[in-house]
Amino acid sequence: MNKIHKPNEKEFDLIKLIETKVSKGVTMRITPNMLLKHHIDAIKELRSFLNQNGLVDFSLITDGNKKINKITIVDKTMLIETIISFNRSSNRENKIGDARFWIPKIKGRYSINDLMVFFFFEKELFVLNISATSTEQDITQKIDLLQTKSFSAIKKELIDKFKEIRKKGFIKSISPKSRYDKDAGETFENAIGMPSNSSKKADFKEQIEIKSKSEKTSSKDSCFNRIPDEDISPIKTTKQLVLKYGYPDNNSTKYPGYLALFIEVGKKANNRGFYLEIDEVNEYVVMKHKQDGVICRWHFKVLKSRLETKHPATLWLTVKEKFDEDGDICFSYSSAQITIKSDFAAFIQLISEGKVVYNWRARVRVDGTGYDDHGNGFRLGKKDRKQIFGIAEEILYQ
Repeated sequence: MNKIHKPNEKEFDLIKLIETKVSKGVTMRITPNMLLKHHIDAIKELRSFLNQNGLVDFSLITDGNKKINKITIVDKTMLIETIISFNRSSNRENKIGDARFWIPKIKGRYSINDLMVFFFFEKELFVLNISATSTEQDITQKIDLLQTKSFSAIKKELIDKFKEIRKKGFIKSISPKSRYDKDAGETFENAIGMPSNSSKKADFKEQIEIKSKSEKTSSKDSCFNRIPDEDISPIKTTKQLVLKYGYPDNNSTKYPGYLALFIEVGKKANNRGFYLEIDEVNEYVVMKHKQDGVICRWHFKVLKSRLETKHPATLWLTVKEKFDEDGDICFSYSSAQITIKSDFAAFIQLISEGKVVYNWRARVRVDGTGYDDHGNGFRLGKKDRKQIFGIAEEILYQ
């Protein structure tokens, strides 16, 4: 790269912040000729960058012709959608024309010696004037603009899909002859074309978690699954816990020779002696046993990361259920709410109040083989949902 296009020390630090928050980009510095001639020579690094990201291959553009794409200028306080044209200059003396581009709305927003940073976000091309950005806070605010725009589009897409599914009425379960807790949610996800996944991130495009619940049930909402942290837990694994504290599986016909542990643990000791406490000094959530003391622990920082990763936003579905004429299970999605945040401090407070609980749902053979679990994790009641996730927006479907 020509040294004129390389960032200085301050610009370099700001560019690294962009790369950390969004993606790696390519830089070009504005020269007097660029603004004067209304075209900019596309340097080798930019041509390669655009080609690698599938936007344009200059080798396919013939002399005197051009290709037009969308680009968004990240301005001081707004995103400006415009076009970028790619072209080759007319052939002279049997030489291949120069690769060029132009952004019509660049004038007035860029000055000579300003450094442009091109980068992709959600597969779309953006350009930012790094020279007009003085602090890391400025960069963060600009990135927030991108993420807000992206989330708004994703939110609208999911809401539109919900409305389409609701209009269909009852749809057949993905497991029509057997009933499992996860079926309603997975049936909805299948209906809107989502692939099956067990990601620790939010379900829909890693931006919105999807939670479903029968309108007739009073059971608690699943918040997220997380086993205890081995480095601070006396009992290191769920298997060890079930082998020590499990009871003969109630479904002995299907699971002969198994020990099971399907219990809810909250602030007060349950009938098997387990209860939760908050260790604010060390920043742990602690599970104890009345006779044996500390059983296991979770780091605050790990739980905070898990909550925020799983619930950047959440769609809460209310589900109706029936059997069709063939005896198959069917679901309809009668209403939905969406929440846009999560509050970790409230999550910890609700554990201390006994309103957030932990569910063990696992079994293993007495010889330690055949381990099976149905998701060990934290749950909360619907009436307490707003304390962690804020006021819900009701999705109107008329």
